[in-house]
Amino acid sequence: MDIAVLIPAHEEAERIALTVAAAREVPGVTRVVVVDDGSRDDTADIAAATGAKVVRLVFNVGKGAAGRFGAVLADLTAGVRRARRQA
Repeated sequence: MDIAVLIPAHEEAERIALTVAAAREVPGVTRVVVVDDGSRDDTADIAAATGAKVVRLVFNVGKGAAGRFGAVLADLTAGVRRARRQA
């Protein structure tokens, strides 16, 4: 079973590397996705460097909206993967 961890983040450059590393250590986790919520620091670059897939939002929409955006994106991605397997 594929388990994805979704992390909405805004201005988290100091903590994101440890957060991504901890998420990757959870048994069954195959993907870590960070939704960078309009950060002006190095959050997105650090997350990518630690192995997360990163989605960058142009401006800050808030943790809830960033999380919903990431969930919708993850659902769409999962649907595409299922369709490819069935083809």
